[in-house]
Amino acid sequence: MSGSGAAAPVPAPSSGGGAGGIPAGPSPAILKKVKKVLDTRIEAPELSVALKELSEFYGQNTLDNRRNLRTSIERRGVQVSQNLVDAFGDVMGQLTKVENDVAALAECTERMQQRVKAAHGTTSQIV
Repeated sequence: MSGSGAAAPVPAPSSGGGAGGIPAGPSPAILKKVKKVLDTRIEAPELSVALKELSEFYGQNTLDNRRNLRTSIERRGVQVSQNLVDAFGDVMGQLTKVENDVAALAECTERMQQRVKAAHGTTSQIV
């Protein structure tokens, strides 16, 4: 080892395709992933909404935030799920009201049909 203190460069792992242990290039899987990232449309509305949401609850890129990211995401997931349950609770209340209104209308139409039959029976004797 020389006294310069600099470490010798470590050769990249070979993919087995190159001659004399020289790498042949990136693997097809890496190329596919890079192509997918490069083909991603950054102006897509879904991506901008997702990034905005991430920036709202993630904050600064600090060590503590990185350590707590999983917990933050899980907490956020629970909050979103709770909001969904609350929203569906409101929907269920509205559907119950509609169901009661439909039942009342069915009862009313049944009474009207009985009146029409009674009226038809009375008027058929006259006619």
